[in-house]
Amino acid sequence: MKLSFVIPSFQDDRILETIESIKTINAPINSIEIIVQDGGSKEELLSKIKDLLTANDRLIVEKDFGIFDGINRGLKNASGDLIATLGTDDRVVFLDYYL
Repeated sequence: MKLSFVIPSFQDDRILETIESIKTINAPINSIEIIVQDGGSKEELLSKIKDLLTANDRLIVEKDFGIFDGINRGLKNASGDLIATLGTDDRVVFLDYYL
């Protein structure tokens, strides 16, 4: 089973903590993917996001029409059996979870 996290974002540094919280999940490799749908943040933030992502994850940078359009665009790129949408100010906490 694969779990996809879709995070719409635009120029919000809090996304870095959101991604780091996902990375704390104790799950087999390739069972989690992070889709960051960015509406056109500055290169400095995009670089920091890229540094946190792995080969399983995707950073898609394209202009969108707001948070809900960003979510819908991210959902189209998700390949998980389960999909969770997160805001840039959300954090994921799993005490003991295995996919």
